[in-house]
Amino acid sequence: MFFRLALGNVRKSARDYTVYFITLVLGVAVFYAFSTISDQASFLSTDTRESIQVVGGLMRGVTVFLAFVLGFLMVYANNYLVKRRKREFGLYQLLGMTRGQVSVVLFLETTIASVASFLIGLLTGVLFSWLLVFVTASLFGDRVTNFTFQYSPMAAAFALGCFVIIFLVMLAFNLRMLRKVDLADLMGASRKNEQIRVRSLPLTILLGLAGTALIVWAYYRLTRDGLPLAVGDYDGFCATTGIVCLGTLVFFYGLSGILFHVSRAFHGAYYRGLNMFTVRQLSSKVNTVAASMAVISFILFLAIMAVSGGMGICSGLDADAKTSNPYDASLLFSYTEDDVDDTQQITPASQVLGNAGIDFSSIANQLAYVNVYYSGLVGGGRLNVQALSEASGVSLDVIEDPSDSVDYSSMSMYLMTQSDYNKLRTLNGLAPMQLGEDGYLMLSSYTALMTDFDDKVMAAGTQITVGGHTLSPVSSTADSGPSSTVSNVGGRFDIIVVPDDLVEGAELASTVVDMNYSVGTEAGDAYFSRATSILFDQANADGTLSGFSYGLRSENMQTNRMSSAIVAYLAIYIGFVLVIACAAILAIQQLSSVSDAISSYRLLTDLGCPRSMATHSLFVQTFAFFLLPLVVALAHTSVALHQLIRVVGLIGSSNWTSAIVTTAIAFVAVYGTYFVITFLTARGILTMHTSRARV
Repeated sequence: MFFRLALGNVRKSARDYTVYFITLVLGVAVFYAFSTISDQASFLSTDTRESIQVVGGLMRGVTVFLAFVLGFLMVYANNYLVKRRKREFGLYQLLGMTRGQVSVVLFLETTIASVASFLIGLLTGVLFSWLLVFVTASLFGDRVTNFTFQYSPMAAAFALGCFVIIFLVMLAFNLRMLRKVDLADLMGASRKNEQIRVRSLPLTILLGLAGTALIVWAYYRLTRDGLPLAVGDYDGFCATTGIVCLGTLVFFYGLSGILFHVSRAFHGAYYRGLNMFTVRQLSSKVNTVAASMAVISFILFLAIMAVSGGMGICSGLDADAKTSNPYDASLLFSYTEDDVDDTQQITPASQVLGNAGIDFSSIANQLAYVNVYYSGLVGGGRLNVQALSEASGVSLDVIEDPSDSVDYSSMSMYLMTQSDYNKLRTLNGLAPMQLGEDGYLMLSSYTALMTDFDDKVMAAGTQITVGGHTLSPVSSTADSGPSSTVSNVGGRFDIIVVPDDLVEGAELASTVVDMNYSVGTEAGDAYFSRATSILFDQANADGTLSGFSYGLRSENMQTNRMSSAIVAYLAIYIGFVLVIACAAILAIQQLSSVSDAISSYRLLTDLGCPRSMATHSLFVQTFAFFLLPLVVALAHTSVALHQLIRVVGLIGSSNWTSAIVTTAIAFVAVYGTYFVITFLTARGILTMHTSRARV
């Protein structure tokens, strides 16, 4: 009997369960889909599988955290459902049911709705996981092979575990509520209306202005100080965060009164149609949930930043990886200025390789030996950043290091001959460059922080002295492309390319062996790895080799893809769940508001108000209720995203337009869906009760 009663109640209250049902379906779907990432490794190449396993393990940990977030959200949703049915539960007790029996009915109802949402969510998750296979392959630059439609019992069990936790938390809160509420309270719940405090006009204006001033002050601090990157720089950022949080809260507390009083100032519009009713309803609701709307604004802000910022960071990482790894393989022999004295010479890299029996020409159709020199003993004093700044008049402030952790002014430039630079250009498919007898070119290969400084030094026509010769720039900009990258291993500080004869007498800083394979990547990497193993065994055999390192483009790109995949998955996953949480909370609050205002809508109906006019008022209230926290969140995002773009620009150029457009589409799809569902559900509640009033 209890099961039939519970099943009937679920059918009867299907409209009320819409938001609850959809939220659980989406939650289960994303839990399952992101838990199958490890299982997707079987469809990808061997090199990608290990990285996929790492990403999958991380996603499971994030899923547990998000399950708790969704659990509290569902408790909030259940409170709305139970609140609407308090009178019904009281009627059950008047008809002779005990509290225990009512609890059984509530337990069965929650179970039925939860099981249905879990099954549909699991099916949706299976479909989404198949699509996720191809997304994963794209992120790792791989292709899907031997793809089959499969179901993962482990992922389903993991999603079920998270779901059971959410279910038990919801059930515990519901049963606790029934035990603590008296029968009189249950029967009189529908007659208890929320008391609305309308603040005076001066107070609301004061609160609104104070909140706005605090927010603007926080924006100024963030724009001035930037995002903290160095250890110990978090105090100012935390203070800025606290200021904007307080400002947002104060702003929303003043917003309700401002909406009410300002609207009344426009008498013609205020008293037209149901505008007066609409404004009062919206103002009272904002007044009631001011703190909640402030929190929602921040959650929306975090969601937008997570998705757009994550996508932008991935774009920056990809761009940096392509620029930093222009060669199939690189071998870097490094020396210090103490490695050579008047009686000792460095063994050339070609001789070291020959002594070890290594012949890279057997696997490479393009092979280049490139030398980088210290500039200190060439003449004219140390060629460092400070000297270039003084000679060019370019301020050191152009080097905009957000962390302020490095003193760039004392860092010395390195030298490279024109011939060696042209070897790098040939490897990158570029035509050779001629400097003439008195020309030079700067290579911004160390960090993007130096690019603006280098460009301004070149554009200023700054002359430098090397080996007693005065040189002038041959270009108005420094080279920051692939040919400015000396090796896949990373390079020295910024390099200046000079005519060949000017490096005579300079000490050797490093020798780089760059190559592009004439064989397949797998065969080339295998030979290169064997060669480096031999070198490790014979390192420093002649006492002059400080050390060596190497970099394979395939390995470096794979590492970068894993980093990009982790960032992308975290951004999408966390952002998606946070948007669901915000939209669901707003939907529940709005539906609760409509339920509380049913008596007002009935009175409008009794006074002859057309249903279309009441529906239009409801639409405006719902739209404004969803829009207000979003507008504040977008304002916060516009300032914070500008700072994030600047920081990510230090990694590499990013396609932020694509990231922002993608975020906007996904956001509108999820947020807009909840808005539509909320309005349709609220309209259904309104239609049902006003129809009864007419009868």
